[in-house]
Amino acid sequence: ITDLWRKYKKICPAAKLYLFDLSGYGNTPLDITRDDVFLIAGWSDKIFDILSAIDKGNDALQEIKKIVV
Repeated sequence: ITDLWRKYKKICPAAKLYLFDLSGYGNTPLDITRDDVFLIAGWSDKIFDILSAIDKGNDALQEIKKIVV
């Protein structure tokens, strides 16, 4: 998957890849520290607000902390 993502980034350099870890085992198929790859653990109806914040360059963790449970 890493090679495919690198090839895709050459075609579309502004692309972002969001991976959702619904099981919480901590395994990541890609290096999430570069190349616009984001690992998100869990799921919520607020996820689209978080994705929008990431896309705008905001800190996802700060956006998550703003959510009232």
